[in-house]
Amino acid sequence: MAASLTTLVGFPKKTTMIYGYVTDAAGMPISGAQVSILRNSITYTYTTGADGFYVFFDGMNCATDNVICTGGTANLTLPNANYTLTLVAPPGWSTSSSGCTPTGTATVNVNTQGKAFRKDWKLYATCP
Repeated sequence: MAASLTTLVGFPKKTTMIYGYVTDAAGMPISGAQVSILRNSITYTYTTGADGFYVFFDGMNCATDNVICTGGTANLTLPNANYTLTLVAPPGWSTSSSGCTPTGTATVNVNTQGKAFRKDWKLYATCP
């Protein structure tokens, strides 16, 4: 029987990461949500897949790490600092549970300290 080869990609323990999930109020993942971070005049935007997951990490590459960059192509750097994450809800979803008017954008401030920071977002179905 032939051996199979698998490549594992890991990150050192001291790599700063900001990650989380975008889910509905019941905890089910939402795809198509856009989470962005602005750094050195470059906006890095991660679009969630079927699992609702997003991630930003120090050294993230615009060309190979599933992030879309506007304003430049430099790798993302995340030294210890305050950052603002912005969430744009996909069509049919709202960041607010009150009323039927969709509010599709939300922000949160993050203070990184050389470690992982988790922020999960909850979205609500807009009224028909």
